[in-house]
Amino acid sequence: MGAADLIADVAVNGAPGRMLGGGRVQSSASGNVTAMAGSAGVVTADIDQTSAAFTQAYTFANPQYVPAEAEFTAEAIGNTVASTVTQGDQDLTIRQRQTGAAVWATTSANAGNAWDLAGRARATANHVAVANQGGSVISRTDQGNVADVRANAIVTAYDFGEVTSHAGATANSVHVGNADIYVRIDNTQVNSGGVQADASFQGNGGYDAYVGADAAGNTITAYSCSDCPGYLEAANTQVNSGAVTATANTRVDSHGRAVITGVNAVGNSATFYVTRPGGD
Repeated sequence: MGAADLIADVAVNGAPGRMLGGGRVQSSASGNVTAMAGSAGVVTADIDQTSAAFTQAYTFANPQYVPAEAEFTAEAIGNTVASTVTQGDQDLTIRQRQTGAAVWATTSANAGNAWDLAGRARATANHVAVANQGGSVISRTDQGNVADVRANAIVTAYDFGEVTSHAGATANSVHVGNADIYVRIDNTQVNSGGVQADASFQGNGGYDAYVGADAAGNTITAYSCSDCPGYLEAANTQVNSGAVTATANTRVDSHGRAVITGVNAVGNSATFYVTRPGGD
């Protein structure tokens, strides 16, 4: 807990340099992080996280020539809890509050000639991820966000083979999965902050460009065993009063083979299932 700025910046100033072997570069800024794991036992936890920090991750790159796969990412998270248990049970109570001004993630990946270039940015105010196998899961989650949550992915390449630009911004996110029979969830999510995801690509000529942006105020996904008679009980309350915006822009000045662009913006999303989507 604190009000100090949390900033992670990374820059690859490559012009007119070359990245002949490609590479992966990431910046990551997090306010509070709790990670738990167990095997053949019971994990019981009562977790309370609050971040009042301005949180920002920024990744920049401008190599001239990249004849290999290169991925540049930025991830900013206010509060996060991750718990994984095998052959055991989980009983979790998690409260998260993001009260700082902003959670921002920006990636700017630029090249003269790139064969396989990706720029990704993800910003999340509060995130919970619970995975279980061989036992039961009881999860009580309470998330609140007032911060401005923004993800911006910018990719440019004069000549390109395949390029990807993706931005994802979420205020409150919960994911609970159990590869066994029993899951019980009590979830509350409230967001009043703005959520914005922007992705763009600009190039002269090449082959395939994939540009996407996803923005959500509150989202929860939960499932129980897909190969046995699973049981899932959920009580879910979601309130979103913040503006949620997603934009994707693609510009190819000369020629290209394929351009695939998509956006998703949703205030509240809840998905519960006991079989895999599309399964029998």
